[in-house]
This record gives sequence, structure tokens and C-alpha cells, in this order.
Amino acid sequence: MMLARWPSLPRHRYQHFTRVFQRKEQQLTSRVLKVVRAAVSCARQMVHYKTPGAMVLVGSMSGLIANRGLTCSVYNSSKAAVIQLGRSLAMEWGQVIDGKPIRVNVLCPGNIMTPVIISSYRLDRVTFTNLKRRWSRRTSARTPVYARSGSRAT
Repeated sequence: MMLARWPSLPRHRYQHFTRVFQRKEQQLTSRVLKVVRAAVSCARQMVHYKTPGAMVLVGSMSGLIANRGLTCSVYNSSKAAVIQLGRSLAMEWGQVIDGKPIRVNVLCPGNIMTPVIISSYRLDRVTFTNLKRRWSRRTSARTPVYARSGSRAT
């Protein structure tokens, strides 16, 4: 295997990259760990009360694709981790309560207009990559969450 050698960087640039990496590392771990803690806490209660149920984790289409025009690699990586976490937990907790399941689903909505998106990104570039050329509101994901967590959902 051949490793590329990094060119030597001036000290101030090296320190800048180190700070950026540390910030992004903290964002990634905190985002994923919060979802893990919430899912485990929810499952503990279901097991404690011997009540099978369902949980819906919120991923994003950004966990499945790369968004052209947005520089959000840490966000995309954290959402991909949530999607895989949901798959893994669905397999692990499928028969955990006396042979009855704790169902785990992951909802991956498309583009949702939030204050962060409005203030941070150039919407003309992002809209171009959206296949339906539309944005959802934050309240649009409620119905699918209710449907996936109901007793008739599979």
C-alpha cells in the first residue's frame, strides 16, 4: 500500500485544521450518541414493563446520498450512522420481550426548510439537486412517524 505524504503546512494552518477536526469529531460523536442513548433508554422501559412497542429514529436522505452544493460531511455521516443503527437495532431487538418485538424503523425525510438551512446555505444551489424541486416544512414528518409507530405498522 502506498501512502500519500502530506505537504508540510505552516503552523497556523495546521492548528486551524486541528481545531476544525476537533469540532467536527465532537459534533459527530454527540449526534450519534444522543440517538443511541435515547433508543436504549426507550428499549429499557419496554423490557422493564414487558411491553413490546415501536420506535422511530429520524435519519435523513443525506445519510444515503451526498448533497451537491452543501458542505456537511459530518451531518451526512451522522445520519448514515443513525440509519445503520436503526437496521442493527431492528435485528437485535426483534424478539427481545418474550419472543415479541421491539420494532425499530428509521424515517429518512427529504429536504426540510429549517432556520439553519435558511441562514446557512445558498438555496438556489440546493434546490437544483432536489429531484422534486420542493422543500418540506418541519411539521411534514409527523404523519409518517405516527404511521410507522402505530400498532398496524410492520
